[in-house]
Amino acid sequence: MAPKPAEDAPVTQAAIVGVLAFITAHPYLILLSLLVFRPLFKRYASPLRQYPGPFIASCTRLWKVWSTWTGKTEQHHIALHKRYGPVVRIAPNELSFANPHAALAIFQVGKGFHKTDFYGVFPPPENPDIFTETRESVHGVKKRYAATPYSMATMQQSTSRIEETERLLIRKMDDFADGFQVCDLGDWLHWFAFDVLGEVAFSKKFGFLEAGKDVDGAIKTIDDSQWYNGIDPENKETYKDLLNSLIEAQTQNPDKLGEGDVFAIAHGAIFAGSDSTASTMQSFCWNVLNNPDVYRTLMDEILAADMSEMVQYNEAQNLPYFQACLKEAMRLQPAVGLNITRKVPAQGAEIHGTKLPGGVNVAVNGWVLHRDQEVFGVDAEIYNPSRWLVEDKEKLRNMDRCMFQFGGGSHVCIGRHLALLEMNKVLPQLLRRYELRLVNPGKVLGHHSSFFVVQWGLKVYLSKRKGQD
Repeated sequence: MAPKPAEDAPVTQAAIVGVLAFITAHPYLILLSLLVFRPLFKRYASPLRQYPGPFIASCTRLWKVWSTWTGKTEQHHIALHKRYGPVVRIAPNELSFANPHAALAIFQVGKGFHKTDFYGVFPPPENPDIFTETRESVHGVKKRYAATPYSMATMQQSTSRIEETERLLIRKMDDFADGFQVCDLGDWLHWFAFDVLGEVAFSKKFGFLEAGKDVDGAIKTIDDSQWYNGIDPENKETYKDLLNSLIEAQTQNPDKLGEGDVFAIAHGAIFAGSDSTASTMQSFCWNVLNNPDVYRTLMDEILAADMSEMVQYNEAQNLPYFQACLKEAMRLQPAVGLNITRKVPAQGAEIHGTKLPGGVNVAVNGWVLHRDQEVFGVDAEIYNPSRWLVEDKEKLRNMDRCMFQFGGGSHVCIGRHLALLEMNKVLPQLLRRYELRLVNPGKVLGHHSSFFVVQWGLKVYLSKRKGQD
C-alpha cells in the first residue's frame, strides 16, 4: 500500500533541512566539489577522455578562452599538435585536427557538420549574415542571392573603381619615394583595402587613404552599426554596387530575403572584406622582401612582363612566380587565425579514421593544416614559393585541395573574388613602380589574432624605379 502524502511531508522536510544544514556546515567542501570534482568528471567521464591535450583543456574551456585572449591562438595550436599529435583535445567537448584530409571530411557538403553556436557572438545577432548564419537552409538562401553580386564577373565590373583607388594610393606612396623616408606600408595597404571595399560595396570610399589615417578609429570598431551613417547608398551612375545589387534582390524576393538580411550581408562585407585582404597583402610583402632571392626572381618576372599602365587581373594571372608567391603567403600565414569549428552530426561520424559520437565539436586551424609535411613537403614551415612550380601535377592538385585560406565546403568565403582581384592588381603595380626595402630586415611583423590576423610593423623604404615618373 502506498504511503499517505501527509506521512511523506515530514520526511521530505527533514531531508531538505538536512541538506541545507550540511551545506551551511561545509561550504568549503561544496566549493571544492564544484571547482575540482565537476571538472574532473568532464575530463574522465567524457567519450573524448582518450585524446591527448593540455590537462586544463580537458576539464574546462578556460584554456581556449586564455588562448584566444592572448591573440596568439594559431601559434598555440601549432605547438599543441607538434607536442600531442594529429588529434588534440582543446576543450571538454572539442577536438582539434591537424591533417588537411580530416578538414576535407569535416567541410564535405552534405555530411551534416554544421556550424556551432560560436558564430552567434558576431554582430548583428538579430540578423546573421552569410558568415554567422548557422541554419544551413537559411544560409543557402542568403548565399544564393548574394552569389551574383560577389562573383568574379561582377567584381571585375568594379575594375575602374579599384584603379581609381590604386591611383590615390600611388599618389600617397610617391610622397615617400625618396628612398629615405620610413613608410608604414602595412597601414597604407590596410586603408587601401577598406577604401576599395567602400567603392565596390557602396560606391563611396571610406576616406582612409585621403586622410592618411584610421579616421575616427573606425577600423577598430568596424562592427559598430554607426559605421554606416556616413554611407550614401545613392548611385547616380550605371554601375551597380554590392548594396544596390542586394537591395534589388530583396525587392524581387521579399519573402526570402528581408531588409535585415541586406544590412547583415553588407555588414559582413565590411567585417570580412578588409582586414583579411590587408593581412594577406602584408604577409606577401614581408615574406617577399625578407627573402632577397625570392624578391629578385619576382622582380625579374614583373619587370620583363608586358602589362598595361594599370596592371589587369588577367595579366597578373600570367605571372607564375607572382602567383606562387601570393599562394605561398596565403599558405604560410592565412588571414584567419582562429579555429573553424563544426559540430559532429547526431548519428556520429568518422573523421580520417577517428570515430566520434554526435554532438562533439571538431575544429581545424589553417595555420596548422597548411604546415602538414606530407602534403606540403618537409619544408612546410618556411616560405618557399617554388613548391607551387613543381612539375608533379598530382602533388599540385593535392596541395590546392588542402588550402583553406578561404575556408571550405559550402561555407567558403563569398568575398574571395574581390580579395583576389584587388591583390592581383595592386601588388604587381606597386612592385613594378617602386623599389622596396624593409626598414628592419628579419624582424617579424607584430600581430594579434581575434578572428582575423591583424598585423603591424611593415615599414619600408621605397624609391621609384626608372621610367616610373
